Parts: sequence; C-alpha cells; structure tokens
Amino acid sequence: MTTLSPPKKPPHPSKIEREKLVVARKNRLALALRENLKKRNEQLRGRKDL
Repeated sequence: MTTLSPPKKPPHPSKIEREKLVVARKNRLALALRENLKKRNEQLRGRKDL
C-alpha cells in the first residue's frame, strides 16, 4: 500500500533562522574579502616600484 507524503509544512522557524545566519555570514565574508582586495589594490597602487 502506498502512503501519501504528508502535506508540505512551512520550514521550521529554527531552520529559517539558521539559513538567515548562513546568508549573513556569507555576506560578511564577501564584504571582508572585497575590503581586503580594495586595501591591497590601494597598497599596490601606492608602491610605484611594483
């Protein structure tokens, strides 16, 4: 006998919060990387011998 899958429940609140945290962490990482690249580029521009 085949059992019907239960109706889709909305994701658990804690799951949503965890996903929000993951997204926030990724955004922070991307922002930090961008800042580091910007600083490095400015440093390289500042040094004319390179």
